[in-house]
Order: sequence, then structure tokens, then C-alpha cells
Amino acid sequence: MQVPPANFIPACAPPFPEGRDLALQYRSTVLFVADIGRATSLYRTVLEQEVVFDGGTGVVFSSGIVLRQNAKAPSLPEQEAARGGSAPRMEIYFETDDIDDVADRVFEADLRPLHPVAENPWGQRILRFFDPDAHLIEVGERVECVVRREAAFGIPAELIALKTRLPVPRVLAILAGDPVSACRQQKHHMGPATITPQNTSMR
Repeated sequence: MQVPPANFIPACAPPFPEGRDLALQYRSTVLFVADIGRATSLYRTVLEQEVVFDGGTGVVFSSGIVLRQNAKAPSLPEQEAARGGSAPRMEIYFETDDIDDVADRVFEADLRPLHPVAENPWGQRILRFFDPDAHLIEVGERVECVVRREAAFGIPAELIALKTRLPVPRVLAILAGDPVSACRQQKHHMGPATITPQNTSMR
């Protein structure tokens, strides 16, 4: 079985009816835990969850549940901490072909951002924001968008694989397939993945 990379969460949801391919799809619930070993053991032995990837500080189960060591939890800006806020204990994760469109919708809905559109070290662009009840939501690009964007800059497949932690055959398969027309060109300012007090706007 091919082991998925640590930074991309597999599509565990069932296919949409009538062949519909929605641009924004739920992928997983991420739980930030203090002791990854203890939490993994609990989910495996008590809840009978099958591990499909174990990266040491991140564990993915076949059900779509993801555990991340507490150090991986996104930190809050200073103004959130001043209001008595604490680091999120979990987040709901979605993937999309058009992260900028989602950022526009978040901005138009006047939702509170944790950070603007940012790029992870492995090339995936993400944004995080809070729903009206203060649940943390993360939206990230699909891996196909990341691979195709890197290739558009002339980066060879071997280096793309190294950056994204995908196997080279997977990268080549993505590049050989039909273009993902919904993967848009970047239009939002790229902020750091770690939020700073001055960097709280989605734009």
C-alpha cells in the first residue's frame, strides 16, 4: 500500500451522487492532542480505527480522523489571547480547487480569520478562519493544484516530489492527467502560516 505524505489528508468522504464534483469538499476532522502515542493507542484499541499513515507527530486514520501533536496546533494572535482565548483543540478541514474564491467568500461573510491565505513549506496554500460559534476551519488546496502550479514554474517532477513529499509516480500521474481547470492563479497576498498580530486580514 502506498503511504500518503504527512501533509496531505486523503479523501475519505464517499463520492457525491450523480457524479457531482464539488469544488469545496470536506476532508477530515483534525484533533490536536498532548500525547500522540497515547491518543493513537486509544483510537486504535478502543475505537478500532485503522492507521493509514503515522508520521510521528501526525497520524491519519482510514475514517478521516487525524491526530496532530499539540505543538502543531495553530497559535492565536495576541489580541485573541488577551480576550481570554486559548489555542484551538481541533479544526475541521476542507480542500478546494480555488482557495482564492473561498477567501473571497470568507471575507464577504465577515468571518473572523486566524490568518490570511498562506503557503505551507510543502507548497499547499491554506487559510484558517472561525465560524460564528468559534469553531476553527481550515481550507487547503488539493494536491493536484500544488503539483500543477509547481510544474508551471518549470520545476521538474523529482523536485516537486521532494517538496510535496509525494512519490514521483504520483506527481507524474497528476501531470499526465487532465488539467484541473478550477485551480486558479494566486491573487491574494500570501501571509505566513503562523499568524502575527499585524496579519489578521484575509486580503
